[in-house]
This record gives sequence, structure tokens and C-alpha cells, in this order.
Amino acid sequence: MRARRLGIGIGIGVAQGAAWTPASLGGDYLWADLDAAGAVTLATQPTIPGAGWSGANWAGSGLGPYTHTAGATTSLTNAVLTVGLRYLVTYTVTGRSAGTVTLYAGATAGTARSTNATFAEELTCTTSTGLTFTPSSDFDGAVTVVSAEALSVAQVTCSGSLGNIAQATPANQPRLSDADAPTSVRVNGRDVLYFDGTADHLVSSGAASTHPYHKAAGFTFLTWLTPDITAAGNDTLIDTCNASASNVGINITYDATAQKLWVRVANGSGTWVVNEGLPLAKGLPHLVDATWTEAAGLSLTVSSLITTRTVTQASTGAASAADATATLQVGRRSGAADYYHGSAASLLTRVGAVDAASLTVWRAWARAYYDLVETCTSIYATNDTTQNWTMRVDAGSTYTVDWGDGGADNLTGTGADQAITHNYAAAGTYTIRWTFSDATKVKRYYGQSNSVLTGDIGDLAGMTGMQYLYLYSTAVSGDIGDLAGLTGLQQLYLSTTAVSGDIGDLAGLTGMRYLYLSFTAVTGDIGDLAGITGMQYLSLVYTAVTGDIGDLAGMTGLRQLNLSFTAVTYTTTALPAWASLDIRASSCGWNTATVDQFMIDLADGVGANGQLRIAGTNAARSAASDAAKATLLAAGWTPVEVNE
Repeated sequence: MRARRLGIGIGIGVAQGAAWTPASLGGDYLWADLDAAGAVTLATQPTIPGAGWSGANWAGSGLGPYTHTAGATTSLTNAVLTVGLRYLVTYTVTGRSAGTVTLYAGATAGTARSTNATFAEELTCTTSTGLTFTPSSDFDGAVTVVSAEALSVAQVTCSGSLGNIAQATPANQPRLSDADAPTSVRVNGRDVLYFDGTADHLVSSGAASTHPYHKAAGFTFLTWLTPDITAAGNDTLIDTCNASASNVGINITYDATAQKLWVRVANGSGTWVVNEGLPLAKGLPHLVDATWTEAAGLSLTVSSLITTRTVTQASTGAASAADATATLQVGRRSGAADYYHGSAASLLTRVGAVDAASLTVWRAWARAYYDLVETCTSIYATNDTTQNWTMRVDAGSTYTVDWGDGGADNLTGTGADQAITHNYAAAGTYTIRWTFSDATKVKRYYGQSNSVLTGDIGDLAGMTGMQYLYLYSTAVSGDIGDLAGLTGLQQLYLSTTAVSGDIGDLAGLTGMRYLYLSFTAVTGDIGDLAGITGMQYLSLVYTAVTGDIGDLAGMTGLRQLNLSFTAVTYTTTALPAWASLDIRASSCGWNTATVDQFMIDLADGVGANGQLRIAGTNAARSAASDAAKATLLAAGWTPVEVNE
């Protein structure tokens, strides 16, 4: 299992009020970060105060938004961090049209942000305690602080008696250890917990009939697990029947080889009442949420960020004194090797010891945490039965696709194109989630075309190393401005999609060669693209763009210019000797003077072997362009389609 530390300076969910703390639970519980190297007490980061923020040229209140007036580089800051701790800081930039803003944790700098979006960054606080946003002098946007979560304090937390979890004799004590050697944490005066991060588990060897968690009171067990991409073998999460159907209880085991979570319920008959394997997606975090009582039986939910699966089973009776080895075991089967190799966080409590509202707080906090730290993802929905994608990812960089039907592919980039295909067993609507360990390593992203695929292109904003993006003829949506940070982009194919936005937001993509946005809701002035002088193919058919074709005169290597059914016009300018250029500007509402002037300027110093189509609803040309037409034909331009 690959673990992510959850319980380490608990998050500051500003939007949801105060920070979550163990005190929010109340009652009896055990909460352990199984990756911790020794037992220490939980430390939480205080809620970010709304007061105390200061900085010249910044205006706002509370946690924001704080708007910066261009002209100064004074930081917006508040001394709320602790030097030496690592933080996950989430913040939103809005209203920005110029300049950058950079997050600092003390003296540690984050990434300079030049787009409007919500960002999450991990930084270690050094030198000073300031949570700081430093603008460039021309930054004209606003910053809102969402959360700042300390990620550096390993912890184990125990509260109450845990139902006499520290039992009468050392032999019956529950232990978190690969060697069953209690050394570190004392509860009720007894050593009960020890862990070193290797094959950790929690075991109680007391008789089933006397163990308080295994009797009528029952227990709730919650843990986050992230199935490792390459692991094999079994990891037992929780067990009350010693993995035997001859006892009474449950067994929940992760089978890494089969990529499933096995849920088994026993009634003592020797045959499993429930024996179900739930498919999991490797590389994605899952919350395993199980409650067992003698009276109600089992209720289990396994949920990732995109899927939820449930298993329920009515009571199978009570454990008896004969079930001497079938006690509550969290982390392995007693006497066997199915160790649980770590969880991001585990919560164990007696049913009724912690109120339902507090457990809901814990679940919501944990899910919100994973939503924030998830590696760069892109999510789509489809009802196609076949998906064909192509990815080019730098060699050695890993990525995962969850197809939404229990199937997943775990891949490693090679630096070359990789074709990924998936066939669904039945028609239906499925959610597809791509997760990349390092978004900057993605170079080519080619989605299923001619598809009902939906999703937001803004999910791709972190793929700043992208060179080729193809999602044409799909139902994807979003603002093309969200791609402004993909400054190495060379080919962008989004024709016949639901995207919108101003093409001017792409002006910084100066390496662009192919730009296809036809049949979309994009707007803007084509003149904003004038700086992309290496452009070769530009297609904006049936969009709301405007502007003057003459502004594109610097694109001397153009091979296709398709502006039909737009409001683009032309006045006059010195056009380059475009050779082998296919120009289409039909039905743009041009009058005769515009048609004539464009043909005249095009013929002046004309390149060879082009194509010209400017008919449709455009006005007919006049005799003023007779010579220009003859020149174009003589230079090999064919067809020359104009209204005569």
C-alpha cells in the first residue's frame, strides 16, 4: 500500500468553518498515522485568522479576496505558520489580467501564478512564520486563502478507554507492531501501541466473547488506502473471525494481485455468508468505511473520488467463547503474514462512543483533504462502449486511468506515444479519470474523438509541458484561457466541442503551429494571435471571432486559414507571398470593396499554388479585381472561388 499522511497538522477547511481536530470526535477512539516513526501526540495547526493580513496596495478583509492594485510589489502576509513544518496551502486567484503572484511559506517560494484558478502547493516553512503572497508590480488580480494544512507532524491519538482497549493483562493488550512488542504509547497506565512503519498492525489476542469491540457494542473502522501500482499479495485491513468461516465475524482484505478488496462475513457454519471482491483502481485513494455490530451485522462502503460501492449483511449472530482466536484484529490475521503495510489514517471506535455527527465531520474532512492533494487529474464521462486514447508521457513517469467500470490501467511513460484502449462490457454512462504523478511530464494527450466524452479542459491546466492536445469532436467544455499556462503547446485541436473563451488568452502560446477551434463558442480578435508568427494551420469556422485578416500578415508560413462563417473582415495591408496556402473566408459578410481589396493585396507579390474560397454570402467582386484574379490563376492558385 502506498500511503499519504493524513493526520499531520489537520487541515484548515476555511469554507467549512473551524479546523478539524480530534476533539471534534469526542468519545472513545483510536486514530493512528501508521507511517509514523514512533508514537507522538497529534498537533493541529490553528485556524487561519481572518485578521492580521497586511500589505500595501492590497484591499480586502477576512480571508479574502484581497485585491492588488498594480504598481507595488509589497506582499500580502500573515504570521500564522510554524518554521520547520511542511504545509499544503490552497488559494484562489481571480480577476487577474496581468502580472504574477507567488505563494511563500516563510522564505520558501512556490510557483509564480499567472492565471485565474484555484491552486494547491506543498511548501516547507523556513526562516519566518509568514504565509505570504508576493505580487509582481503589474499584478492586478485578487487572492483568496482557502486553507493551509500542516503536513509534518506524525501522530497517534487515543481518547477515552476505547472500551477498555487496554485490557487486564499484557497478553490481551492491542498492539500496533510487526513484532507484537508494546513499547511506545500508554493508555490507562499500560503500554498498548508501538509502530515503526514496517508491517504495522493492531492486534488484540483476547477471547472473542470478552472483547468489547467484538461483542454487542460493535465498532466502526475507517481507513484510507491507496492501492499501489506495482504491489502484489494480500493486506488485511480488519478481521474479527481469524479469516475463518467457521467463526463468527468479518474479514476485509486488500488483494493487490487481483486489485480487489475482499469482503467476507461468517456465521460459524464453515461457509462464507458474504464473499465478495470489490474492484479498486490502483493509484487512487479509497475510503474504507465499515461498521459491525452483533445486532445489525455489517455495513461497508468503499468510495474513491469517482466511485462508491457498498456491501451490507444482516446479523449473523454473536461470537462465542469457542471463537478463541477470532478477536478484533486491525492490520493482519493472527499467526499469518497478511500484514497491512500502512494507511494514510485509520479511525477505530466503538459504536456509540463517537456520535454520528462527529464521524461525518471526520469523513468529510478526510475526503476534502484527498480532493486537495490529488495529483493532476482529468475527468470525463462517456457512454461509448469503446475508448481509444493516445498518451505521450516522459520515460519513467507513472500515470493511471480508471475507466469507471472497475477496470483500470496503470502505466509508465516511455517518451513515445502509447495507445490505450478499453472496451466496456455493457452500454452505460461511465466516468473516466486520468491521474498523472507529474503533470508536467505529459507531452501528448489524445482523447477519443467522435465521442460523447464530457469534461472540463481546465483540468489540464497543470500539464505545463504539453505539446499536443487533441479532444476534437467531443462534448468537452471549459474556457480555453485555462490553457494559457501550456506555453509549449504546438498543436491544439478542440474543434466541434463546447469550449468557449477569448482566443486572445492564447497569445502567449508563441510556439503554436496548429490551432483548430472551429464550431465552438470562442470569441475575440484574431489580431491577438499576431505574435504567433510560426502558425501554420488556423481554423476558426463558425465561431464568434472578429478582427482583420491583415493582422495575421506576420504568419508567413501559413498553410491553412479557415475563417468562414465568422465576422472577420479585411481592410488593406502588405500581405506576404503566401505559398501553398488554403484560404477560406466564405460567408463572412464582406462587401464588394472588401473582396476586391483582399484579392488585389493577395496578388501583389503572390506566392505559388494556393487556394482561395471567399464566396458564400460575401458580395460579388467587381472588375477592379480582374487583374488580381488573373495573377492568382497564373501563379497556380486553384480554385479561386468568388462570387462573380
